Parts: sequence; C-alpha cells; structure tokens
Amino acid sequence: MKSSVLFGAVSVLAFATPAHALSISFDSSGVVPAYAGATLLEGFDETPVPSNGLKFKEFKETPGVQGTSKGSVRVYANSVLNHALKPTNAVGQFLSIGAADEGKYILSLVNIQVLSFLVGSLDTYNSVTLRNTDGSIFKQFEGSSLAGLTGTGQNGRVTYDFQGTKLGSITFASSQAAFEIDQIYSAAAEPATWGTMILGFEMAGGALRRPRSKNQATLAAA
Repeated sequence: MKSSVLFGAVSVLAFATPAHALSISFDSSGVVPAYAGATLLEGFDETPVPSNGLKFKEFKETPGVQGTSKGSVRVYANSVLNHALKPTNAVGQFLSIGAADEGKYILSLVNIQVLSFLVGSLDTYNSVTLRNTDGSIFKQFEGSSLAGLTGTGQNGRVTYDFQGTKLGSITFASSQAAFEIDQIYSAAAEPATWGTMILGFEMAGGALRRPRSKNQATLAAA
C-alpha cells in the first residue's frame, strides 16, 4: 500500500561536492526523514510470499510494484538462513538482492529529489550506482560508504538528497551474499534547501534595491 507521511529523523552524516552535489544521511532508528510530501515508493508488501521467498521476476508483475531486476533477487517475509537477513527496522516483507548469486534491482528516479531506504547488514560487496538521465554514472558507492559510513554490518535508514540534480535511476547490487533493502520513500526537496533558496532570493532583492536608494540620496543632495 502506498501512503504519504511526515516523520522526524536524526541526520548523522552529510556528503557533498560542488560539481556533483549529493547529501547522504544515515539514521540507525530507521525513521523516515521529515521531508515535504514523503511518500512510500515501494515496500515489497503487495503480494504474500512463501517461506523460501518469491523471485522478483514473478513479483514484479504485481500492479503498483516499482523497479526491475537482474539475476538473483527475491522478496522475503522473514530472515532465511544463508539467503537473507531481515533489516532490523524492516516492516513486513523486504527485498534481498544477491540472495543466491549476483543480483541487481533498478529503480527509476524521474522527478524524485530525495530517496530514502532501509538497509540491513551492509557488506563490502553491496553497492549503489546513481545514474544521470542519459545513463552516465553520477555517483557509485560500495559497502557501508553507500550510507556515508565506515565498517560493516550497519542497519538503518539511508537518505539521499540530490540537491536539485535530475537523476535517471538508482541500481542496488550485490556480487555475493544478499543486500537487503526495504521501505523505499521518495520526497520533495529538503526544507533546509528551500530556506537557502529563499535567503538567496532575499539577498538578490536587497542588491537590486540598494542602487535605487543611493540614486535617491544623490538626487536629494542636489
């Protein structure tokens, strides 16, 4: 079921570069950030699955399910030994990428400014690739760096704010053991981003007003 929500979150870490702006935050509590219009994009709960999981090829035919897959990708309701470990904060069913072999899960990011998702037990062979609308790579991360962290095994919510950049897709992949994700949310721009834009407009307006005031002062003196 898709739904609109507004939640609070604790931002732990942010990363950005001038040429390719991207803000990354991680919250171990799994709470969805308080972005305007945060909407559940995919929760993998549309269809009941057997105890050993459901291949995504079958699952993706369900109306309303987002994304496509390649290789070993399955939906699970609970942890399955040697195949999938349910993320600590997952609600209901979750996706396991690379459950039995290499796998990929690809989501379109058309008009999405913020993307937030749960991850479980991050490993070095888990990866995320963000692509521009022309298919070229915007950013690529492996292991816990995809959450802006170091070390392995973290569970929590990763949030990407694209800082106004228009991207085409995100690929979740794993070359070995599973990469578990759940509760993917999309949202509008971060409130702080809008605040910066408004401040910029105010500064620009002030700059336009100053020359006029100076001219008026000159005329008054004459």
